[in-house]
Amino acid sequence: MGTFIKDVFGLMALNAEEIYYYEKYSVAISSLIILFIGIAFQLTKPILATSAIAGFTFSITFNFLILIIAVLFLRLWLKIKAVSVSFSTLYSLTALASVVDILIPAIDGLSIWLELPMLSVLGAVVFIYSLIIMVSALSKGANISIGFALSGLLLGTVLLMILSMVIMTLGMAAGILLPPDNFAAGMGGL
Repeated sequence: MGTFIKDVFGLMALNAEEIYYYEKYSVAISSLIILFIGIAFQLTKPILATSAIAGFTFSITFNFLILIIAVLFLRLWLKIKAVSVSFSTLYSLTALASVVDILIPAIDGLSIWLELPMLSVLGAVVFIYSLIIMVSALSKGANISIGFALSGLLLGTVLLMILSMVIMTLGMAAGILLPPDNFAAGMGGL
């Protein structure tokens, strides 16, 4: 446990190890990290769905799907620079680097004391910091330039945002998620 905490704080301090160092973490442990973050998000920012169980299931499945696609994209991106890394290693690195995202639901918990603009600014700061952590981890860990790591992450983020919109639309079409016109009505039911 001490090594895990040390590695997370190392990433947060922008002191990433060589990328193959992170292969010591199993996909199961890394998945628990993502599950914990997903549960925290669902508890503070529930997806408006036809039921709480449907929203929770959709949210957790969505988080894992997006992470898997992000890791697959990053593997392809790194191959451009002839960096070959296993899925499980990059998955573990991404999960460890994502630990800082747990601050976003914590910031949402401050909504009783802070106004929406301040919450938005804090959320944006955490998102940017999370991006910086991942850029640093990729550039140092894979021995690639910061620009190459940043461009891969930004391109991947845009693609994931488009994919997220498609998945959300499919969720609404399947009747799992509430459409935007029911958003206000759904808020009263929470």
